Amino acid sequence: MIIQDHDCQSSSRQLDSGRQPSPQRRRPSLALGDTRVRSIVSHVPPAGAHAAKPAASDWQKGLPILRGPGVTLRQIEPQDATALFDALAPQDVEAAFEPAPTSAEMFGQYISWARKQITTGRAACFAIVPDGSLHAVGVVQLRRLDSQFKTADWGIVLAPAWRGTGLFVDVAQTLLRFAFETVGVHRLEARTGGTNLPACAAMRKIGAKLEACLPKSFLCGGRYLDDELWVIADRDWQEIRAALALAKTT
Repeated sequence: MIIQDHDCQSSSRQLDSGRQPSPQRRRPSLALGDTRVRSIVSHVPPAGAHAAKPAASDWQKGLPILRGPGVTLRQIEPQDATALFDALAPQDVEAAFEPAPTSAEMFGQYISWARKQITTGRAACFAIVPDGSLHAVGVVQLRRLDSQFKTADWGIVLAPAWRGTGLFVDVAQTLLRFAFETVGVHRLEARTGGTNLPACAAMRKIGAKLEACLPKSFLCGGRYLDDELWVIADRDWQEIRAALALAKTT
């Protein structure tokens, strides 16, 4: 997952909707809760993805409904296309998808692709539905980086109206539990722009550790900027889970 600022474009792992980008298309957006994510989806599998096919897991037959504090994560469905197109901001979609979905129909193409990734065990893509809402207000995706789903990356995309509400943290903690306890991930990665202070703060808040700075690895506004690589390992999750349990009792 890569968390980013506005008007920044990622040079890798972008969504290929199967259509050529139009020079006249508007610039859509994928904003996330308290920050922004880039490159959460891709039609191009990561290196080694074809090396071995992992054994089928129950979640590949249909994602479970995950309930967290104030939010439900459920499998993304074709009927979410219109709600997501209406809710997500254009500049954020532009940053995360190439070509960027410019209609509900194009979001439907992404959803079709995402659902195929679930059945093949390449990724798990959830719609984000806050308590009290009838419609999805974003997407969270977990994607494997190796053939056994031991190393993965993830991303969250939220509608602008839900920034700063704490929903990002609630969604992240809910996804972490699924990643480590159901899928069996060993290492979970994310990237943020080095100058994106809200994104960095959000990563620290959920217990991620800054592992490295990646100089000039992110193309933003015609310039290459530094990225920061954040990691949560399975041993870290044990500490995060214990802290969450303690917080519930105090």
